Amino acid sequence: MKTSWVKHCEESGRANPCTIKLIVLGQDPTVQDATARAKIRTVLNLDKNGSVRAYLSGLSQKLEIDLQQNIYATNIYKNFFIAPPTQISEIDIFKAFLPAWLPLLKDELSQFDGIPVITLGEPVMNSLFISGKPNRLRNYWGYTSEWKTGKFDGLDYIKPE
Repeated sequence: MKTSWVKHCEESGRANPCTIKLIVLGQDPTVQDATARAKIRTVLNLDKNGSVRAYLSGLSQKLEIDLQQNIYATNIYKNFFIAPPTQISEIDIFKAFLPAWLPLLKDELSQFDGIPVITLGEPVMNSLFISGKPNRLRNYWGYTSEWKTGKFDGLDYIKPE
């Protein structure tokens, strides 16, 4: 039986699934301070004023969508790691844990058919990476060296396979 993420979204009082226009895919809920983990209430800490919320607020404005009503945020990995995965060198955490979490992520996102997904980091993008495609976020997010002046090269995307 499939998990109803849409039902969960409705019951939590968050965005109406019918109004979702963008999915934001984060890495995992890991924070270094283990005592702070119990305080996490929202994916990507979007309930707190921080850099991710500020970035997504700006992106929402540019896309003319509402952060709270039109964005569904989730993580590819649902568990806490003992340290941020990018700091664990003994194994490639992203490749090792992907087989466990990818089916759940596919189930979760299947209920938002046709909705674009953006990743918030190269480790996430590269764990889902299609060979032969550029593997730097800047290639998809319109980055230019003149970004501070407002220059933007436009977004690009990878079609799902």
